[in-house]
Amino acid sequence: DEYAAALFLATPLEAAGIPVYIERLGQRRANLWAVLAGDDLRPLMLLSHLDVEPVSTLEGWERPPFAGAIAGPWTIGRGAFGRAP
Repeated sequence: DEYAAALFLATPLEAAGIPVYIERLGQRRANLWAVLAGDDLRPLMLLSHLDVEPVSTLEGWERPPFAGAIAGPWTIGRGAFGRAP
């Protein structure tokens, strides 16, 4: 239930004074984003899924799904994808 997860995650963010936006996409689907403004010209974006699928086999994975592998400026893993500074 992505919508329930979004509401759960919104609670501590809002308590910390961070504006939270929830986009409801049907009965149980949703996106959540929050913006913490600052003066640094190098923004940081944290991206995650609200839903989870089990890894039943490692077949088809380019890199081990739980490794958090570094490939150039990117961090790649199951549920992780980001660009290093």
